[in-house]
Amino acid sequence: MSLCSINAVVTAMLQSHSAGRDVCVVGPKGCGKSAVARLFAARLGYGSDLFSVYKDMSARDLLQRRSTDSLGNTTWHPSPLVTAALHGHALVLDGLNRLPGETLSILQVRQRDCLTV
Repeated sequence: MSLCSINAVVTAMLQSHSAGRDVCVVGPKGCGKSAVARLFAARLGYGSDLFSVYKDMSARDLLQRRSTDSLGNTTWHPSPLVTAALHGHALVLDGLNRLPGETLSILQVRQRDCLTV
């Protein structure tokens, strides 16, 4: 992706963000989506986090993660998605295209909010 293209995509993302819209960047593997997202976050002064998602994740997995404490008790912790929202960070959901529709629906991603790179 050329510098001109990167700037055009980031500019479109900034415009969508200033209008109060969420942004989803879509493109083939290795085209620079995560780099564009990090540049977008940096230009706004936001931290950025990465959350790799998988096809077998449930809606609950997007919001919470389960772990076990030293006594063997199950504990629940906020997912990177929730943590990023609480801290005002931009979040790169790597592999979003792999999620089934019923899981993806929790994010309320609309096709019109997606930018293709």
